[in-house]
Amino acid sequence: MPGKVRWDEAATFELSRSGYELVVFCGSPDEARLASARVATVHFAICVEMPIIQVCWRYEGSDGWQDASVSWHTARPEGRSDSAKTARRSIAKVALLIVDANTGIVMVKRHLAMPGRANELLIRSLDEQASRNWDEQSYAHAQASLHRRIRSSSEMAKAAQILVRLRDVASV
Repeated sequence: MPGKVRWDEAATFELSRSGYELVVFCGSPDEARLASARVATVHFAICVEMPIIQVCWRYEGSDGWQDASVSWHTARPEGRSDSAKTARRSIAKVALLIVDANTGIVMVKRHLAMPGRANELLIRSLDEQASRNWDEQSYAHAQASLHRRIRSSSEMAKAAQILVRLRDVASV
């Protein structure tokens, strides 16, 4: 982003033209964390409590889970296109990007594939979410309510409907 010099430490899970994009912004990422992001097995969970879809992930050997929400209604237009939907239905590619929040430099880019059964749950959930009327305030209220009941990423992963491992695929 032109003019942007710092990003908040956070993660986003977005719909993209060719699948999904998991972007993790880390303040001063250490080499051990980057090494895990580059090669460790990625455990991935999906927790759905409509209208909220929460994805969770952790690296094999790490001490905890992270999570992010995904919303059809706030996705970039190219992620909601018919061609993007078709791409997600054929193979669920997940681009994992680790970004230094202090510089905006991409430190890790890894291409992963989501197992079909997890992708089917995510697609069904996104379709249901898309069919609902969008009200930003109601969505924020539902998200806050979910996070009051499920207070950590680890608890969110335990509450998930599905838990899978993402596998490496050749970059496109």
